[in-house]
Amino acid sequence: MSARFSSNFSVKFSCFLFFCAVFIVFTKTACVIVKKVCNKGRKCSFFMTMLDISTHTWYTDSKKKKKIRRMDMNGENITQKASEKEEKNGVTLGEYEVLEDMLIDGLKIVQDTRLYRFTSDSVLLSRFAKGKKGDVVADFCAGSGIVAFHFHALNKERLQGLKYTLFEMQKELSELSKKTAKWNNFDNFESVQCRLQDLYEKPMRQYHEAFSLVLCNPPYEKKGVGFDNDEYHKAICRKEITLTLAEIAEAASYALKFGGRLCMLHRADRLPEVCYTLHAVNIEVKKIQFVGGRYGTKPYLVMIEGVKGGKACSEIFPTIYNE
Repeated sequence: MSARFSSNFSVKFSCFLFFCAVFIVFTKTACVIVKKVCNKGRKCSFFMTMLDISTHTWYTDSKKKKKIRRMDMNGENITQKASEKEEKNGVTLGEYEVLEDMLIDGLKIVQDTRLYRFTSDSVLLSRFAKGKKGDVVADFCAGSGIVAFHFHALNKERLQGLKYTLFEMQKELSELSKKTAKWNNFDNFESVQCRLQDLYEKPMRQYHEAFSLVLCNPPYEKKGVGFDNDEYHKAICRKEITLTLAEIAEAASYALKFGGRLCMLHRADRLPEVCYTLHAVNIEVKKIQFVGGRYGTKPYLVMIEGVKGGKACSEIFPTIYNE
């Protein structure tokens, strides 16, 4: 009796192990196939992450195996081994620093995986802003400098000799913009680590009415609105914790020459507040363009161009969709 039971159990257990092995092989094969399909379609970033985990291509346990993987704004994979850091023009990337392609002329931007990183909103703003010959450009709330660098890449052939000053409060982000300028051999960029509220102080007065164009991708959210689950250094890039819309408007009016332009991105539902706040500092909104998530949905962002000393008359451009 016991021998018969032992024999039946062995057969059933062997069958169980066989089916487990078949299931594992089938699952891994399916993951590889679906992963290739997703790569071709440039979609499913979350699903791709789960596939990477299942196929053992996401490493975090050691420097030798650690990979940094991210989907860029066009869905391309950006992967760089931490043990294979590049060096160029005297710039060596730090342990958590990675190069991301700006998708123009092979230019790169240095990012830190621990800090706030740019989104496609910044690229939209750089395309919306129109440069003019001889422009002296300021980038407010510059972060790692993506708006100014991308704007320069778009205009460097048509408008040569433009000069840029990048204003950023966080030292770590300001240092990244310096590295990016050096990496790409840009000698027309200056990075200034300061609060915009400090522009009025004596050491900073050289920037009074010094610019013909100010670019600004500011914190969108009011303090206390929404969830506060971000780390502080990331939260201040999204929320008006250290800098308000009114303070940005005052700094822009102070830094712009008469007739100078402010190109800014903000939440669509705050457009009336943006117009009112800029009007109070003698900047009139002249161009307005809304940004929607997909066709048929209401806009979630708005891009504006204001002119210091301009007349109160606005042109509204067709809505674009950031799908």
